[in-house]
This record gives sequence, C-alpha cells and structure tokens, in this order.
Amino acid sequence: MGHREEWELYDAQGSRTGQKIKRGEPIPPGSYHRVVSVWLVNGKTEVLLSQRHPEKSYPLLWECTGGCVIAGETSLEGAVREVREELGICLEPQEGQRIASLRREETQDLYDVWLFRWDGQPGPLQSSEVVDAKWVTLPALLSCARKGKLHPLLNPEPLLQALKQPAAPKRGETGGKIEYRAGDQSLSAEEFLALACRVWPGDYDPLKTQSALKRTVNFTAYDRGRLAGCLRILTDGYFFGTITELLVLPEYQRRGIGSQLLQLAKAHTPTLLYFGAQPGREGFYEKNGCQKSMQSYQISPTD
Repeated sequence: MGHREEWELYDAQGSRTGQKIKRGEPIPPGSYHRVVSVWLVNGKTEVLLSQRHPEKSYPLLWECTGGCVIAGETSLEGAVREVREELGICLEPQEGQRIASLRREETQDLYDVWLFRWDGQPGPLQSSEVVDAKWVTLPALLSCARKGKLHPLLNPEPLLQALKQPAAPKRGETGGKIEYRAGDQSLSAEEFLALACRVWPGDYDPLKTQSALKRTVNFTAYDRGRLAGCLRILTDGYFFGTITELLVLPEYQRRGIGSQLLQLAKAHTPTLLYFGAQPGREGFYEKNGCQKSMQSYQISPTD
C-alpha cells in the first residue's frame, strides 16, 4: 500500500487544531483541511492550464495546478510544492500573491488561491497527475469553462479580478495603494510567519504563533491581499504597553509603511508604549516622534 500524505486539521477560524489525518480518512465535523490552487500568468497575460490524468477524478479536464497542503506546510509552501511536482516549475515564494481565501463547507476545506507571474515552458510533467499543459488566453480560459472542459470546482473569477489590479511590486519597484488595518485580529499565523521569516528567519511554531497573535493588538499593511508589514502591541490596557516588533517585507521598505504603522499604533494604544530598537535603527524611531526613555534589560527563560 502506497504512502498516504498527512493533513493537518484547522478550525473554522483557520487555526490549527493540533489534529492530523491521513488522506482518505473522514474529516471530523467542524474541522477543515487546507487546499490550494495556483494560477500562473505570463507576460502576455496568458494562463497556464494543465490537463488531468484520465485515471483521476474529473478525467482529462483542464485546471490550474493545485492540491492539498500536507502536514508541516504553510499554504504558500504547499502551492510552490504542487507546481514543482506537477509541472516541474520552481517558483520564488516571495512572488506569490494570495488572491482569494474561503472556507468551503461542502468539501470541508480552507481554500486559498495563489497567483504567480511566470514566463517559460513547464516540464517535466508529473505523468501520474498531468498529461498535458498549455498557455491559453483569458478568452480561451473562459470558453473552456463555458464548454465544461474546466474542472468544475475551479472558479476563474478571483483570477480575473486580480488581473485588473497592477502586478505586485518586485524589489526596487513601487506598488499601488497600501491598505492599513488597525486592530487586525483576523491576522493568521500563516500570514504573519510568511512575513516574519523574510525579516527574522527562524523555525517558528505555527500553533504558538497563532496563540501569540490572539494576545496582541495587531496593525497590518496589505498590498492587494499580501501582508507587507505588521506592528504588534502587547498591553494590559492600563499600566503598560510595548511594541513586540515592527516588520516590513524587504521589497516594501523605505516606502513609509513602517512610519504609518507607528502612527496607527500611536493613535490606538491605550497606554504609553515602551520598546527597544535594533542598533542602527534609532534614527527611524526618533524621526517618527518617539522619545528615548529608560534603559532596557532582558531576562532569558531558564531551561
């Protein structure tokens, strides 16, 4: 009997429950597993479609690449892996843009749709999954859907809406208007860790991260659904508050995002805020109206 992949289970809010199941096992009521679809769009605004193997469900229908996120992966990591395995394409995770995220009760999954800009030809294809792949125009994609040749669970609408927006900025480029959110308690561990690992690489526990996010007041900056910056406040609401960290993706730095997040924190904090600054970053905080205060110390937890 072949190896069956393992799925992590989530609650309705997208937090990991700590439970896992094998593919094919029933999902308990009230639990969900995570699924991704990945649209690849080239410089001609053509979409890469792949054709399903005749022995799979929905045989020979066309689709964008996708699949189930396995235990230990984030949604983004699962998306990149699926494309690599099925199409032989190695994507840069930081180029991914999540364009839709929804909970589907009928399939008991948390469904994320990703968009990557990529030019080239796929290959080698995973022969057990994919029998063909081709670039198609947007009208051809919609025609495929109308004729019933597209996977019935695949909805092109999030892609069409995303393509109406400017492309997400690459390093050294500027993007569109940034959306700021104060008191963003819907921030997921997955989103936060995708940002944190770009600034402070490390092996972070998603469950503990989600628990930490629920205890802080979160201020976020999004660029077309992508988390570009985050500032968190930990406070007792009366005596004390601190900024736990201020993080901005490298390609979005020097665009005023950190300054705007600081101003949001200032406008919404119920207390004075005490925090430390990384060496060399003092000027940034002073420029934004922060004043030097008491000397800081730290106590490390005992083993």
